[in-house]
Amino acid sequence: EGLGANRVAAVVGGSLGGMQALEWAALGGDFVRCFCALSCGSKHNAWQIGMSECQRQAIYGDLNWNGGDIDPANPPNVGLSIARQIAMVSYRTAQAFDRKFNRHVDEKTNQFQVQRYLAYQG
Repeated sequence: EGLGANRVAAVVGGSLGGMQALEWAALGGDFVRCFCALSCGSKHNAWQIGMSECQRQAIYGDLNWNGGDIDPANPPNVGLSIARQIAMVSYRTAQAFDRKFNRHVDEKTNQFQVQRYLAYQG
């Protein structure tokens, strides 16, 4: 709408984008002509709700969250990092983590490789 468009031919998204495509289709009225939601459900199951709650609490627990009144110069980076790490763990199975990382330790940092991966992703 900000671009002057009065209709969208199609909204396509996968995973979280798929849920956004569903939202646009449900709430967009005549603005969205058609949509394709991939790799997502129409609602979260209990496990997804629990994971999302853990991620929210990680962000809320960051002192820089400040009740949602975020200072752009001092965002809640620690909470966001923890939330992202939780997400990265939730995307793979335990077996996939074992195959990718096993219990390998990085010799430079003396950390498990999975710890380094999560810190980087966070």
